[in-house]
Amino acid sequence: MKVRIRSSGFADREAELTVEKAAPTSVRRTAGWAGFLRSVWPVWLGPALLLGPGLVSGRVLFWGTPALQFVAWWWQCWQQVLAGHWPLWNPLNGMGAPLLANYQTAFFYPPNWLLLPLAGLFGPAGIAWGYSLLAMLHLIWAGLGMSSLLRRLGFGLLAQVIGGLSFGLTGYLVGRLGFFSMIWVAAWLPWVLYFASELAYPGQPRREKLPPLRFPLGPLRLSLGLAAAVAMQLLAGHAQLTWYSLLLAGAWVAWGALGAGGLKNAVLRLVELGGALLLAVVTAAVQLGPTFQYLQSSQRADAVAAVEAMRYSFWPWRFISLFSPDFFGSQGLGDFWGYATYWEDHAYPGLAALLLALASLMILVKGLRPRSKDRRSPRWGLVLFGWLLLGLTFVLALGSNTPVFPFLYRYVPTFDKFQAPARYLIWAAFGVPLLAAAASEHWRSPVGRGLYWFRLGTAGAFAVTLGALIAWFALRDVRLTFVRATALTGIWGLGVGLLTLAIPWAAKRGRMAAWRGAVVTWLLLDLLTAGWLLNPTTGLDFYQGVGLQDERVRSLLTAGRIYLDPITEYDLKFGRFLRFKDFTALEDWRAMRAAVLPNLNLLDGLPSANNFDPLVPGRYARWMAGLAEAAPQDKPAWLGLMNVTVLERIDISQPGGVRFDSTGVQAGYLRWYSCVLRVASEEQAWQATNARLAGAGMDLPRVLVVEQPGAPAQCGSDSHAMLNQFERSAGQMAFETQSEQAGWVMLSESYDPGWQVTIDGRPGQVYPGNFAFMAVEVEAGKHQITLTYRPFGFIFGALFSILGLMLYIFSLAARQGRRSQQTDPS
Repeated sequence: MKVRIRSSGFADREAELTVEKAAPTSVRRTAGWAGFLRSVWPVWLGPALLLGPGLVSGRVLFWGTPALQFVAWWWQCWQQVLAGHWPLWNPLNGMGAPLLANYQTAFFYPPNWLLLPLAGLFGPAGIAWGYSLLAMLHLIWAGLGMSSLLRRLGFGLLAQVIGGLSFGLTGYLVGRLGFFSMIWVAAWLPWVLYFASELAYPGQPRREKLPPLRFPLGPLRLSLGLAAAVAMQLLAGHAQLTWYSLLLAGAWVAWGALGAGGLKNAVLRLVELGGALLLAVVTAAVQLGPTFQYLQSSQRADAVAAVEAMRYSFWPWRFISLFSPDFFGSQGLGDFWGYATYWEDHAYPGLAALLLALASLMILVKGLRPRSKDRRSPRWGLVLFGWLLLGLTFVLALGSNTPVFPFLYRYVPTFDKFQAPARYLIWAAFGVPLLAAAASEHWRSPVGRGLYWFRLGTAGAFAVTLGALIAWFALRDVRLTFVRATALTGIWGLGVGLLTLAIPWAAKRGRMAAWRGAVVTWLLLDLLTAGWLLNPTTGLDFYQGVGLQDERVRSLLTAGRIYLDPITEYDLKFGRFLRFKDFTALEDWRAMRAAVLPNLNLLDGLPSANNFDPLVPGRYARWMAGLAEAAPQDKPAWLGLMNVTVLERIDISQPGGVRFDSTGVQAGYLRWYSCVLRVASEEQAWQATNARLAGAGMDLPRVLVVEQPGAPAQCGSDSHAMLNQFERSAGQMAFETQSEQAGWVMLSESYDPGWQVTIDGRPGQVYPGNFAFMAVEVEAGKHQITLTYRPFGFIFGALFSILGLMLYIFSLAARQGRRSQQTDPS
């Protein structure tokens, strides 16, 4: 049997590979994929050039969320795994909060497991290095996925490389590389569509005969590859981009199935898609279960507020940056002056890819001509889908800048669940490479009158560059960003023009392989130049050692927490260290470690009342907002209930620019109450607690507000109890009480319904106390009380994930059995 595989060069040559008829299928597949990887080597070379030198020299990503969230979370996860526990609860941030249920930790995402051995060997620095490595690998995986999809759709090698480079190094991914969970999800997008194309894809040839529609067994099949790719997205930790990916996959399959066989075919294919999604959800339930449970009690349990939901709408002027990415400056160069942040609106695909995508309009226009409808390009439907996708993308991404998104926010479900409409640009990041690949198959040098105008345009690109350079020196009142960006755009445009004009010369002399290499090199240089400074790195010493050196402050934190008021936290975080307009440091980055910003405190094991998680308990969020608005004389009582012993303030006279003051409130994680006010609802608890904190000053309220509807008030004589805490770890607390009268113990830990309590070995109940904390009712006498964090969502989800894995194994075994029967000579 003969099969053909592409050679590793850029020529159209094909090498014949003879494979014996009895050779295993896996061998043939390996040979094909190995040849594919060699052929598209620029796709994986680009990310390696972008991040590889830093990794080799020991420089890692840290700016923003890498340090403040991802590395800190996983260091806490590692410490709990090392102690033999599931990392379910984070005791060091926000008076305690769910850890594994915090979706973006992505603890069950298999590639992230690389971080655990690195944490054991090298500490937080190992996690940071591992994350930087995974970022590079995911950019490679994204590019290979796009190239593989284009290969499956029948595109040639040049189209595969252009599409893979443009997606793998798109500004959408490179510009937000530090948001690891977003990159992980986006890297799987082309793979989801790759496997979805087994069901249907835009531009698919029309089927003359369709299988009969019979339910439930009928002609339905389960795509295990699609289920696996979606499961990886679900585990990767970013719900918003996963939802956008699933919407795109549904549109991809529905469009292709309708064109190939009409409505009946579309129904069948969408049912198959739904089956794969269901298997993916079941498999990922170990992560989705606790996250869903946490979401119900988080600050995002209801819709996201309209102002927050549309905060990062695509700025219309940034359409210019699709052609000239740094037109409004760059954070990497320290001169960004555009609206909001650079990365949210950044979606530069490379000028060559963008111009090719625009050129694909010719395919669309030719197919619309009446005499051309019967002779349309096989990819006309795919191009039409791509352009409709781009149009929808920018209508939604503009957010509050048009009436469309506000209308959808009010009346269409799911639009009120996420923020930053600009993130819809993920569809454009996919659509532009797709259109560029389609146009590259028809890349020709113009002839006749078109050649004249094209030469004139190429000369114009050179004139733009020359004019920009002259303006740089002559017009000092023009922003430098305009000049620099325009000059670069002219250079890249000039190169594309010259490459197009060189096609006849290359074809005549048999140099098309060299020409294709020049195209790929030019696009690669463009993308590397655009992304080179967008991800600042620092040395591993940032993550090594101890951040806070003051032993006095550390001793105060052994029994209490540190607190930054919202204004101080914002000024330190975004005014001093992480400035949206400039990546460059005003000082040594290690000063940020010493400032104990949340969640950097996790690296030093220091407890903080602040929390920089994307999800926080809803009661905690409301409590912190109430604390910020409380009268200054009342704040000590609020802080006392939170067990805050240290206040951090900005003080430029101090060596680190901050100072740490004692609150003067007696530290106490456990507090005894003999007087209780019972209320029926969360709102009543909030009002009653606020009333008792008002005017309290330095004295803590002597009455505990408990949500225990139907029970009478209890306020016995003022009694005391001996409270002896003998165990406190992540997810488990144990203490002993001894009192002459019955009473209540309030723990300075955020209330969560996942906590369970036993009193002398017998099950008890944990109540919300003083609105935000946990409280346990205790009888008179001596008792041992143990609290354990066991969220039902985790247990329930783990059982479903085991079921999903069993279904995978069963399906693979059954499929392998059918293949063996088909290939059995007997």
